[in-house]
Amino acid sequence: MYLMNLVVNGLQNSEKAKKLKEVIMNIEGVSNVQIFPPDRMKISYNPSKVYPGKLKAAMSSLGISASPGG
Repeated sequence: MYLMNLVVNGLQNSEKAKKLKEVIMNIEGVSNVQIFPPDRMKISYNPSKVYPGKLKAAMSSLGISASPGG
């Protein structure tokens, strides 16, 4: 399992954060999503099934931008 830590713009909106978690969890190979408002997110995933670009594309589809971060 890999762990991706992200700084995410747009997590202040609880409905958007909830939808983001749902969308990311529905990607095959993602095992856990943790959201830490206002702007942090951790995603645990299997790198043989998921690549970071796929996760970021899912975020972009919701109008959310992310960058690597602590």
